[in-house]
Amino acid sequence: MNGNFLTFFHSFFDTVFLTWFFSPKIIKFGFSLVFVWGQSQTGYSTLNDVKEVLRIDTTDTTNDTELTNCIASADALIDNLAKYDGFTVPFSPVPAAIANASKHFASWFFRMRGSPPAEAKTLWDLGMKFYETYRDAEKNIQFLGRV
Repeated sequence: MNGNFLTFFHSFFDTVFLTWFFSPKIIKFGFSLVFVWGQSQTGYSTLNDVKEVLRIDTTDTTNDTELTNCIASADALIDNLAKYDGFTVPFSPVPAAIANASKHFASWFFRMRGSPPAEAKTLWDLGMKFYETYRDAEKNIQFLGRV
């Protein structure tokens, strides 16, 4: 009996708990996004992509850990937006618009920690524009333009 229980527990722990524990989770308080807990499994953008947007030299490693966490948060944000819109995630291969959204959302997460609000908002707006452009194109949503 003991051996069966230990086998069951080990199997449960490996398949359920560890999968849950290491999967990305968005933790929210109210309507504001606070952080993502877990490891990103998507990788829609790279560290150098984000550094390019932020105009940080690619050889500067000072903020690499924080930027990597911001990328994980951005990717989780995109996955949740995409799930809401009916897409299957993670994206594979990664569409260019999703990669661009990821690097701008990651830059937004980074800039929210100390830049003027207008600069951070611009990065958010660009990220949303890339995501919405992809969503609208895939869902074939018509834009009326000038009437």
